[in-house]
This record gives sequence, structure tokens and C-alpha cells, in this order.
Amino acid sequence: NLCTVQVEGGTDEYIYSFNDLDAIASLGEVSKTVTVTLLGNATVGVEYTSSTVPMVVDLEGYTVSAASGRSSVISIPDGHDNVNLTVQNGTISGDGVSAASVLSEDCTLILDGLTMTSSGDFGIAANGSESGSEQSSAGLNLTVRNCSLTNCSLTNDSSSQESQGTVGIFFPAQEGTLTVENSQITGYNVGVQAFTGNITISGDQTKITGSGVKILNGQAGDLKTSGPLFDGAAVSIIERVNSNGTNGYGAFESVKIEGGSFSTTNTDGESAYGALHVSRYTNTTSGDYTNDFENKSDSGTQIVSISGGSFSNAVPAEFCAPGMVPSTSGGTHTVTVDSSVATDGNGTEASPYIIRDVAQLEAFRDKVNSGASYEGVYFALVSGQTYDISGSEWEPIGISKWDADSQTFSHYPFKGHFDGNGATITGLTMTGDDLACYNSFNTGYACYGFFGGVDGGTVENLRFTSFNIDTPGTAIENPEHGDACNNTVAVAVGA
Repeated sequence: NLCTVQVEGGTDEYIYSFNDLDAIASLGEVSKTVTVTLLGNATVGVEYTSSTVPMVVDLEGYTVSAASGRSSVISIPDGHDNVNLTVQNGTISGDGVSAASVLSEDCTLILDGLTMTSSGDFGIAANGSESGSEQSSAGLNLTVRNCSLTNCSLTNDSSSQESQGTVGIFFPAQEGTLTVENSQITGYNVGVQAFTGNITISGDQTKITGSGVKILNGQAGDLKTSGPLFDGAAVSIIERVNSNGTNGYGAFESVKIEGGSFSTTNTDGESAYGALHVSRYTNTTSGDYTNDFENKSDSGTQIVSISGGSFSNAVPAEFCAPGMVPSTSGGTHTVTVDSSVATDGNGTEASPYIIRDVAQLEAFRDKVNSGASYEGVYFALVSGQTYDISGSEWEPIGISKWDADSQTFSHYPFKGHFDGNGATITGLTMTGDDLACYNSFNTGYACYGFFGGVDGGTVENLRFTSFNIDTPGTAIENPEHGDACNNTVAVAVGA
């Protein structure tokens, strides 16, 4: 149970007992990170409560198990808000306990490069309520990156899973953020279950399984008014509704699935709800799942948005990201770009979606300008081909739209990767006063071009001939377009 300790900005290194991380934190200063590196296996767990000193615990390949009497190996206990803890590079052995838990508000827990096992009810557990009661983890920022999480006490046969309710990651943290990246979660009745917050699951190496077996919920005499719901899904997105119609854990803002593999392990027949279960559950005398999940946030944006990944069950069209549609090949279900936009490729860097003609190019533009940002998705034109877009005024790819009723802008930038592949765009025409543009970069400039707004994406290898782009005239004074004296005109990309 020994470790080395180094304070951010310092050159000294200390050797301490690993038993009391809070005492080690006293060596640091406010907002300066203290890094603790294990010198061997530890049997005292990782419990941290300091709200002023960020802590990084590097296991250096060693194994940590829980201290006697604790319910989890990694713990931010109740009553210690604003804790910032990272645990990385080693093994977390949850023999009879959870791998990690957070019971305080506005905390950050990053788990990176860990092999984790649990045999408690949860692999990783948060807590939450609408009002922020005792032991609430409201505001939690939880990241699970390059990890594996396995239920070591539960076999993957359906009879075992019917009698044991377990969840890999349980996330009911109001106004919280859960990020799962390139991680594997296996052996639980439910892989990941969220009741609220912002959820992002991504990475080609992500693999999450559920049992496919529903356990009791909603059957007579087994009403669940709080806690997890064992629906057997790999990813379970549940809006919990109280008997008075209010949301029991707060609202979802977004649920993004951008990559990974999601399946159920039940081989005895059809899984109860499939790899992805999106539903409402009402706490009434006849409580059960209902199909009236409203897939729109309080701000009006789509909540569940699937832009990548493979699933053992079909993806409902309503949950596909804008511009994407369900797709099935060889028994594997996924999402793909709308065929009106591209018919070849799979949207990766190695195999981008190919836009073969002007009709597809215009359809691609229209999808972006209607909200399909295509974040992280790769597109390409046909090498050496000429795309003649003359004959009509060109609307940029990525624009802002003014809503006169609400007096607000909606911004639709392109966030993917566009490779012109040496192709030629000819006849680009943007003249007259009433030009669409993009103006969400807070620069005071309205942006025009073949692309209007590109935010976090890339555009490359384009050629242009016979183009005609004018600086806009008086119509730019309309709030939809911004200030006539501030504009950026570029052939390829306005901004």
C-alpha cells in the first residue's frame, strides 16, 4: 500500500502510504493536481473527498481492491461535492462490491485504461433525484475511457440473469454527463442505464452487452418507484415519470451513440427490448414501460441521436441522427447516410461516403442545412470528376436561419470531413442581395462560399472554375444575415 506523490509544478517526489488520499492532498495547492503512483498492489481502495485539489491516481499496472466495509473500490462518498478524481492504468478488483461509485454533487470522475470487475449490484454507480436529495450525484461528469468492466459473479446464461438484477453503469445523475469511449461492458443484466443528463457513447472498440432478459419490472406486485430497471438492454434510456406526471430524475439533454457494438446475450429467443431500449416508465400502480418517449429536449433538439455503431436489433428510424437512416446487412443492424446523399462507402476515413453527382451534392447540402451536422463522418467526391452547379444560385453548405417568431438564430454548421479528392466544382454562383450565410462564430462576420460554416470539421482538395460570388447588398441588414459591413466571402469555405 505504498505510492509516490508528485505535486503539479513541483520537482520533489515523496513516498507515502496509499491508505489516506485526503492526507496526501494536503501536500498540494488549490487547483493544482496531485499525482499518486502505486508501487505495488493495494487493498485499501481509492476513496477521495477533497474539493480543492484534483487527484490523479496512476495504478502503474497494479491491482487495487476494496477496503473492508466499503461498497465499492473507487469511491467519492456522500457529502463531498466538487471532487475531481482520475484513476488510470491498472486493475480494479471488485470482489463482492462495485468497481466505482459517486454519491456527491458536481464531481468529476475519470476512469481511463482500467480493467474492472464487480460482483455487486452495480459495476459503476451514481445516484440522483429530481430535487437533489441526500447522496445525490447531480452534476456528475463521469468518463469511462479505454476500460473494460465485467460482472465476475454473473454467468451469461439467461436463467442466471433472470434471477439477478445488475447494471454495468447506472447513471441517474441530474444535469450530469456520461461519456463512454472505447470501453467494454459485459456480464450485466443491463449494460448502461441512464435516466437523465447528457450521454455520449463512441469508439470502434466499444462493446456493450445486455442479457436480453426483463426481470419482473412492471409485473403485478413488483412496482419499481426508484432505482434501476432491469430491462436486459445493452443501452437503456429511460424517462422515469412520477405518478403526478413529473420527471423523477430530471430531463435528458442528449443521448449520442456514435460508434461501438451493442448486443444482447440471450440465446433462448427474442430479447425483451433489444440492444437499445428507449422508453418511459411511470411510477403508478400499473407501472411499466410505455412507448411515448418524447425524443425532443426542452431546448427543442433531438435527444437520442444514433450516428454510428452496430446493433443486434434494428435501430428505430426516429432515433437515427439527422441525415441518417436504419440499415441492415448480414443480420447486423446499423445506421447509414440517406441514399439520396451517397450510395457508396461507410462514412469512415478509410471508406468515406462517395457523393457521385450534383443531385447527391445538393441533397447533402440540404441535409446539413436542415440539421444533419455529420460530426465525425467522412465524405468524398469522385476523383477527377467535374460537378457543374451552374444555372441557379448556390446556397452554402452550413448556414444560419433566423426565426422571426422567437427572434433567435438556429445554426447548422458542417462538422464532418469533406475531401474534394481533386474534383472540380464549376459554375458556383452567389449573387444578389438575399444570400444565405453562416454567422455563429461570434466574430460579427457573415460567412459565404461553397461552404458557409464548418465547425470542427475539415474541407480539403477542392478545385473551382467559372465561379461568381458577389458581396451581399442591402439585404444583409436583415437580422438573418447580420451586418452589411462585416462579411467573409471565400470560394471554398466562408468560415
